[in-house]
Amino acid sequence: MKGATASANYGIYVNASGGGLNATGVKLHDNYGGFYFNSTKWGSRIADSSIDSNSDSGVLIQAATGIRIENCTISNNGNRGIHVNSAPDALIYGNHVHNNTGDGIFISSSSSGIGVHHNRVIDNGGEGIEMTLVLESSVTYNVVRDNNGPGIYSGARNSEILYNNVTGNSYGILIWGSCCSGVYGTNNLVGYNYVAENSYGIAIANWAGGNNRLLSNTILNSDIYGINIYSGNYHKRHLWHQHLQRQLPQHREFHHLWQWLV
Repeated sequence: MKGATASANYGIYVNASGGGLNATGVKLHDNYGGFYFNSTKWGSRIADSSIDSNSDSGVLIQAATGIRIENCTISNNGNRGIHVNSAPDALIYGNHVHNNTGDGIFISSSSSGIGVHHNRVIDNGGEGIEMTLVLESSVTYNVVRDNNGPGIYSGARNSEILYNNVTGNSYGILIWGSCCSGVYGTNNLVGYNYVAENSYGIAIANWAGGNNRLLSNTILNSDIYGINIYSGNYHKRHLWHQHLQRQLPQHREFHHLWQWLV
């Protein structure tokens, strides 16, 4: 499907009064936007499809519940690759999201139960995976490489970032408070990630709350800091078994972290 070039015209558009959709094997290119789903119908799916070279975002999900985006190639779009907004229980699985102008995957407000698993998110112009104001969600087993912003940029609460391979980004993994000091960026588990050759390895940034736990991450060859904590309350028990190697030794905040690790 191609040629829907006027503002708000999409290759596939399911509006608020529309039903569910199960789309497989479609190609959406050279439209204003690729796929726009604005129905509250539960359990729709787009899979095994190619969505590329659209002027705006490749996939835009608004107010849908339980939607699944699986095994798609989403590339060279003029805004984000995938944008999910107010869509609880969405699953983003097995996609190759690359060379989009903005973020690779962007999950915005009022979403919970999101799963972002086994995706390859590479060479995007913004963040690799960004989550803001998200609750009880998980980001696991993704390859997030060579994005222009942070690899994984999260303002989530009560969520997990596990077993990801994050390399060549500005920050590897950055936890922040989104909007509200101490409310978001709180009570997350960041564990078992391989974080290498980023400018910063893992950072806990402004407005983040407490109880963020770092467990058994491998952090290698950061240009500046291996782990950098700007915000939040931390105790020795919140930093477990990090493997940090070859960060630049002149940066004091890297050295101070050894006090937490012994």
